Amino acid sequence: MRSFSLATALFVGAVIVGTQAPPGASADMMEQLADVLGPLGTLHPLWILVIILLNNSLKALAVILLGVLLGLPPFFFVVFNGWAIGVVVAATGTTTGGAFVVAALAPHGIIELPLIWLSSAIGLLVGWESLRWLFRRPSRVKGQVRSGLNIYLRWILPGLILASIIEALVTPLIVRAVEGG
Repeated sequence: MRSFSLATALFVGAVIVGTQAPPGASADMMEQLADVLGPLGTLHPLWILVIILLNNSLKALAVILLGVLLGLPPFFFVVFNGWAIGVVVAATGTTTGGAFVVAALAPHGIIELPLIWLSSAIGLLVGWESLRWLFRRPSRVKGQVRSGLNIYLRWILPGLILASIIEALVTPLIVRAVEGG
């Protein structure tokens, strides 16, 4: 699936660009992230799980459906998320070290990231079919959306449920162990 490779390459390229962000941009991003995530620290882990699951599953679904807008939302979604992760990795890696970054991202990321790339890839395919329709070429927009929704329900949503459980319940334990407490 070329669109999966494209989504993955866009993400990885954006991560690399994000790691090169100027210190001011990194500081701003970290401050905004702290503002958004700060209140989550007071919630019960099951509520955090629900919030993470709703956030990720709704965004993955939206990326597929909004692909009809010529694939632009999935493109920007995967690029922005890659860039943001690159900025966060660069900013936290210098202060906390690589082991912390891996502990904070890898446990759930090995499941979540490919599913986000898959959602984006499907959205890009929907966008391609929309572009074909716009230029009055034979198009399978409806079929591609239907197929994408089937993949979402069969693979992406269950995978995001598993990733959310790991992110909310397992990742914090691993991070604490790496931090030494």
